Amino acid sequence: MPTFDWNKHWELTSEPEGAQQFAIKMADMISDFMQNKNMKTVADYGCGPATLLFTLAQRHPQVQFYGFDLADSIVKRNIEIVNQLQLLNLYFEKDSLPRPQKVRKHDLVTCFATLHYIKNIEEAIKNLFELVNSGGYLIFNYPNIYTRTVYQRDIKPEDHHMKERFALLLAGENLLSLRKIQEILGVKPLRFYSSIKSNIYVTIHKRSL
Repeated sequence: MPTFDWNKHWELTSEPEGAQQFAIKMADMISDFMQNKNMKTVADYGCGPATLLFTLAQRHPQVQFYGFDLADSIVKRNIEIVNQLQLLNLYFEKDSLPRPQKVRKHDLVTCFATLHYIKNIEEAIKNLFELVNSGGYLIFNYPNIYTRTVYQRDIKPEDHHMKERFALLLAGENLLSLRKIQEILGVKPLRFYSSIKSNIYVTIHKRSL
């Protein structure tokens, strides 16, 4: 479990506009990816304010979407918005990595901007892959050596909030690589999206048995 207080964070913080815009861009890419794949259920771990899920749920009413987060405050807020929008295909529950308690499997599992905060990152991606149905997909981004370099450069020494938030990453305790991901999961990851080397998104297909 991360030491950063995410419950307090989301009690006091709204999603930055830039993060919102990127989540909508990612929803566009996920929508394109879902085409012709007959997906019935999608789960996002570390969903936060869930702009991605709210966008997708409205675009794909025939698909069931699930958002999981460890912070009670953001789960409660998201449920209130679901009720306001009267979305019948979007659900939020509390759950966390690296050992999720919800065992239902999904056709697509996503995990964005979350693994950066997980110490046992190898266990986390292994368990995320376990939640994927046979024939389904896992998509996530992950911290690597370039991510660490960027954050070490950009986080100011006096910014104790960011230093605490990204402590594991700054210490290099939870870094992955494409090669390491393949070793852990036994499947070659394919690049889903990357504009810079420090923020790579991969997709992994769980082949049908």
